[in-house]
Amino acid sequence: MFNFYGLNEVESSVDSFIDAVRVRAGNKTDKYIEKKTDETQDYAKKTVHKITWSLHKSITKTKETWRGEIFLDPKVTNPKSKTKPFVYGFFENERGGDHAFMDKTREFAIRSVSRDFIDLLG
Repeated sequence: MFNFYGLNEVESSVDSFIDAVRVRAGNKTDKYIEKKTDETQDYAKKTVHKITWSLHKSITKTKETWRGEIFLDPKVTNPKSKTKPFVYGFFENERGGDHAFMDKTREFAIRSVSRDFIDLLG
């Protein structure tokens, strides 16, 4: 069992941090999110193994205000095996090592954005 104390203070600090970023970033925010989403998608496509290229082709992005997302498109089908990269991509990632393209992509995105925020506040 875990006990958490001070969550309201943490939440307030995070909200203050986000507000400070919004004020400093101004109208550059949309372009920043789009840039980081593009970079992350590029990284994912470089990292994934390209045997049939179906998994590579299924790596998709969306961008909304204050949010960019990279995901495996569930509509893509491998033309040879008729399987869905959306399904086997999870198992490929779970193999670990150089197969863990989703984990590596998540780490890349976190490091990239974290460096930018440190620079912004510094």
